[in-house]
Amino acid sequence: MNTARNNTQTPLDHPVVVLSLTPSEIFDACGVGFETGFAPEKSHVSENEESVVWRHDVAHERTGNSCRIAALEYEQDGEDVTEYVVELEVGDVYVDFSWRTDGSDADMEHVKKSAHRTFMKVCTLIGVNVGYHLVTNPSPY
Repeated sequence: MNTARNNTQTPLDHPVVVLSLTPSEIFDACGVGFETGFAPEKSHVSENEESVVWRHDVAHERTGNSCRIAALEYEQDGEDVTEYVVELEVGDVYVDFSWRTDGSDADMEHVKKSAHRTFMKVCTLIGVNVGYHLVTNPSPY
């Protein structure tokens, strides 16, 4: 049996695995306490670039598939809104997870951690390991 421990093949020698998942299946498998899940035709983060306070993007070098996490701040119905978005981009398909905070410190921390955990899970779908530091020290992001 070939395992990661005794595998002598280089990654380029391995066959390509193609996953066929619907956005709903990705939401179920990867989402942590998200408020809204959607599959927009264009990047929600890029379409709202003027509201982005910070973002972190990762991409798989060979495939070009990417994942990003972003915080957006804007006003809606006279209220200040902070929204966290995790966005998976595979080819021309986007799958987005969204959280909005009520502004309290406790809610902000919960939303931030949920978004970062989701980001870590979604990144594994494209073959990128982003590391646990995003959950243990999310303040730079």
